[in-house]
Amino acid sequence: MATTHIVAQGECLASIAMRFGFLDYRLIYEHPKNAAFRRTRPNPNLIFPGDRIYIPDRDDTPLTCDTGRSHRFQASNPGVFLRVALKDATGAAYANKRYTVMVGGDLREGRTDGEGRVVEPIAPDTSEARLALWLADDPSAGYYAWTLRLGHLDPADTVSGAQARLNNLGFPCGKADGIIGPKTRGALRRFQKAAGLPQSAALDAPTIDRLKSLHDGA
Repeated sequence: MATTHIVAQGECLASIAMRFGFLDYRLIYEHPKNAAFRRTRPNPNLIFPGDRIYIPDRDDTPLTCDTGRSHRFQASNPGVFLRVALKDATGAAYANKRYTVMVGGDLREGRTDGEGRVVEPIAPDTSEARLALWLADDPSAGYYAWTLRLGHLDPADTVSGAQARLNNLGFPCGKADGIIGPKTRGALRRFQKAAGLPQSAALDAPTIDRLKSLHDGA
């Protein structure tokens, strides 16, 4: 039956949809009763603990068809993907570099594209992945490795969301704890200088927009 779901930490809309038996998260996100939620969260991949989402009833109407004939049925499933753009400290993309991604017990290998992007399909309820990037084909040249926590990124207009983006973009501010302390103000000031913004150390609208552009736009 229809219900209201309150988002918990680490949830994404795709995992919520799967829990309630929906293959396509858009059946929830685009429901008329979630209009206010869409205005607050225009990016369905970035939701916040405490957000309230209306979960409609599923349409479980059985399909009827003639026996003795062939029939074709098509299910709508947009899929869920891990998408990461990898760049060095100057902003140059790590293009055409070998990478591996470990999701659960599944190890995938590939190469980044011309923009340094890694794109891999994942299950909707995936919460963690291990990503390694080799700087050259020679293994002795070294590599980078990261543990990615999936579904834990808060919206950019929250302090914790801004802190996580600053950390990911190379402006370390410590733990994304939602508190604007000296480390966060310093990271904001450094980011604003690099982005050509007034160095106010404040999480203002231009800074939020620039964080979204550089981080979420990847």
